[in-house]
Amino acid sequence: MRKTRSKTLARACGLVLAASLLAGMITGCNRTQTGSAPGTSAGEGAAQAGTEAPGPGSTAETAAAAASSAKAGTAATAAASSEEAGTAATAAAEEAAEFYKAVIAIDPGHQEHADLEDEPLGPESSETKDKVTGGATGVASGVPEYQLVLDIGLALREELEERGYKVVMTRETNNVDISNSERAEIANEAEADALIRIHANSVGDSGHTGAMTICQTPGNAFNADIYEESRALSECVLDAYTLETGIQAESVWETDTMTGINWSDVPVTILEMGYLSNREEDLKMQDPDMRKKMVRGIANGIDAYIVQHPPKKQVAIEAGSGSTAMETAAESFILDPKIQELKDHLEEELAAKSGKWSMCLHRLDTGEEFGINADNPMISASLIKLYIAGCYFEQIDRGVIGDDYPNQLFTMISESNNDSTNTLIDVLGMDTINAFIQEHGFKAGQLNRKMLHPGTENYTSSADCARVLREVYEGTYVSQEASDRIMEAMKAQIARNRQKIPAGVPGDVETANKTGELFTQEDGASVEIQNDAAIIFVPDHPYILTVMTTVPPVSEDEMRAQIAALSAEVYEAVTSAGQ
Repeated sequence: MRKTRSKTLARACGLVLAASLLAGMITGCNRTQTGSAPGTSAGEGAAQAGTEAPGPGSTAETAAAAASSAKAGTAATAAASSEEAGTAATAAAEEAAEFYKAVIAIDPGHQEHADLEDEPLGPESSETKDKVTGGATGVASGVPEYQLVLDIGLALREELEERGYKVVMTRETNNVDISNSERAEIANEAEADALIRIHANSVGDSGHTGAMTICQTPGNAFNADIYEESRALSECVLDAYTLETGIQAESVWETDTMTGINWSDVPVTILEMGYLSNREEDLKMQDPDMRKKMVRGIANGIDAYIVQHPPKKQVAIEAGSGSTAMETAAESFILDPKIQELKDHLEEELAAKSGKWSMCLHRLDTGEEFGINADNPMISASLIKLYIAGCYFEQIDRGVIGDDYPNQLFTMISESNNDSTNTLIDVLGMDTINAFIQEHGFKAGQLNRKMLHPGTENYTSSADCARVLREVYEGTYVSQEASDRIMEAMKAQIARNRQKIPAGVPGDVETANKTGELFTQEDGASVEIQNDAAIIFVPDHPYILTVMTTVPPVSEDEMRAQIAALSAEVYEAVTSAGQ
C-alpha cells in the first residue's frame, strides 16, 4: 500500500520558505500537455541499436525536515544560548508542521436510526428534507449502508493520517443522531480543505453498477462560490477510485438537492462507491482486499486534489495574511549560507546561458532544496522512462500484470534501451502511464509518443524528476521493492550515460542517475536536449540534482561538460555547507 505519496508530493523545488511548499502544482485532474513539433531522436537512440545513442507528493513532514536543519531564525536569535536557539527552532518547526497539514473531513453517510424530521435544504431555505435516513442494505450481503460506509470511513481516516493529513470525522459509531446539515457544519467549523461524504447507491434495477460522485451546480443558491473546487474534488476522487478498484465510472452528477452539500462552506463531494442493489457489486464491496483498494483509491483522489488546491492556511501565509507565529516559523526555514550563495550564483549563471535551463537541488540529509525554473515543463527525452518504471511496478501491485518484463525494466533504465521502453509502453498502455503520472501529482509529466516515433514530444520537469528520485531514495516510489529495483538499475548506468552530473563529482563517490538527450524541433527551430537526474551518495551529505536543458545545437561534449561543471559547483557547495 502506498502510504507516503502525500508526504512528499508537496516538496516543490524553487521555494525557500516552507510556507510555499505546495505552490504551483498541477492545474487539473484531467489535463493535456501541449507539445512541440516531431523530431528525429539521437538521444533516444539509433534505430538499429535500439539504445540511447552516445551524445544526444508530506507537506507537514517536509516543513519539519527543513526546519530541523535550518539555521537559527527570528525566534532562535532571541534565545540566550545555542541550546535555547535549537529549542526555539524545533518549536517553530513543530508548530509549522502541524499548521500546514491539509484538513480532510470524512462523513460516513446515514446512521443506524433514521431521523425523518425536516431541516432546511440550505441556509435560510424554505424548502426542507429529512434530516438523515438509514440508507440502503446490501441485496446479497445484508450489510446496511451505514455500516459499510463507516467501515470505509474509519479505514480512510487511518490511511490519510499515515499520509500526513489531519482528519475530522462526523461520526465514529452508528448509534448517533447527526443531521446532514450538522455534518456539514462539523467540516465548516474544522475549516476543512475538503469534505468527503461516503455513500453507496441503490436503485430498483438490480443490473445497474458503477460509482459516481456528486457536487453542486454552478448556480447553486447556497455555495456556488466553491463549485469549481467541489467539481475538481469530485473528478479527482472518481477518477482515482475507479482506476484503483476497477469499478465502472458513471459520472459527476451536479445537483442542488443535497442538504449536506448545500450547507457546506468547504469543497465537498459525495462518493457513491457502488450499488448495493447489484448482487455482484454488493459482495465485491464487502471483500477485505477490495475495501483496501476502495480506501486507497479515495485517498489517491484526495492526494490529486490537494496537489491542485493547497491547504488554506498555507495559501494565507503566501498572501501575507497568516499569523505572526506562522510567519516567524516560516522565516526560520532558510538555506544554509553556502547553499544560498550557490543558488544566487546559479540563477545568474543559467540566466546568461543560451536556450532554456532548469535545475533542482534537494539535500537528503537536511531537507533543504531550491530550484531554478524547476517547475517549467521541459522536453523529457529519456527521463520519461522514470515514470514508465513506476507505472510498471504499480500495475504489478494492482494485479493487472505480472512481473514478466524484468530485463526490459532494467535495461530501460540502465542502458536507456528504447526497444525495452516501447515494449513496456505496449504492455502498460500510454493512457495508464499518463494516469500514473497524474495520480502521483507529477504536474509536468506527459507521455505523448513512443521512443523513436514521430509526434508530440514527451515532457517532465526538474522538480518532478527530483521528486521521483527522492521517493526512490526513501523507498516510497510505489513500494520499497519498486524503489530498490529502480535504484539498482540507476546505479548500473552504463559509462556513456555518466558523463554529465556524475562526471562533476569525485570518482570514488557513488552515484545513481538517469540521463536523456535528443535532437528535435521546438517552435520551428532545431534544439538539443541534454538532461540528467542523479542521486549523489556523498557520505553523510547525500543529495539529488536534476538538470534539464533545451538549447540551440552545440557540441555534445560541450553540453556534457557544462552540466558536469554545474554539478561540480553543487558538489563543492553541498560538501562545504555548515562549515
